[in-house]
Amino acid sequence: MLGGADRLVELLSRQACPVLARDHNGDAVRRAVDPLVEADRVNTHPFDGRVTVGDAEAARRVDSPASHETVFRGTEYATGESHDFTSDQIVRYPILDADREPVGVHYPSDPQDIEEPLVWTREGLEHTRESYYVVEKDAPLGQPPFGTAPASWGAMTPEQGLVFRKAHGHPDGSGYTIKITRKTPGADAGEKTTVAVDGETYGQINAADEYYRQAVSRFATGKDVDMACFADAGPAAQGAATSLRAAGVPFDVHASAAEVINIGPLDAPNVLDGIGARVEVDKESLMIRNPWSVHSAAREPTSSD
Repeated sequence: MLGGADRLVELLSRQACPVLARDHNGDAVRRAVDPLVEADRVNTHPFDGRVTVGDAEAARRVDSPASHETVFRGTEYATGESHDFTSDQIVRYPILDADREPVGVHYPSDPQDIEEPLVWTREGLEHTRESYYVVEKDAPLGQPPFGTAPASWGAMTPEQGLVFRKAHGHPDGSGYTIKITRKTPGADAGEKTTVAVDGETYGQINAADEYYRQAVSRFATGKDVDMACFADAGPAAQGAATSLRAAGVPFDVHASAAEVINIGPLDAPNVLDGIGARVEVDKESLMIRNPWSVHSAAREPTSSD
């Protein structure tokens, strides 16, 4: 596991600042909370089915994608057996910005997951370019975030873009969960099942994905945010980053060792206002542990410090 989970973030200012949160009815509210500042900072609209790509003349391109016949392998949860599948069997939807341009891909696999595109609000995506929300580890659903902290992917230049990959991560950081449609001949053909894949396989799936490739190709330079819970608590995030780097994705990958949650209205679960991380907050020392680490596109992964 990388060292990002051991970094400390210190509350240096007690001046209250407004943070966008959502109440239990999904209404936007403003709440004054203490800002969390790094002590040594380094660095709904209905989807109409159209996914467009911006002018990418100056953008670096991802290598040619794998054919939909490329075979991936995972462990099927229902049987515990190895299961082979191809890209066209994977259940996935785009992550879109406020202009409905692709900025990533998400892979719903839990019965409670929403199976439609996720859409960023303009304000939310702009905020996320620099900060993430700090959510107390045991806070109930709907409770406003404790505050904000500078993101490891912060200090971005105007021309840089953020791209996102969202799937369920395993609590031990060993891999990711993907939902697929069966092609096995017989009564179960066409039914959906979930499989566990390791980080390397997940990165290969991402690199071959149309939505993700379109998102990457929009920007000459940028950063990748792995929105999976606990991806950096084990080898999963590094494995995915290695596969993306091998496929020619030129972006550093930022992943969390903690639980990652969507910040947005409870009555519109496809809307993204921000990214939150659940962490322990010491109310006396006003210290938290930063769960994010950086996996460089150009060198071996390092901690965000």
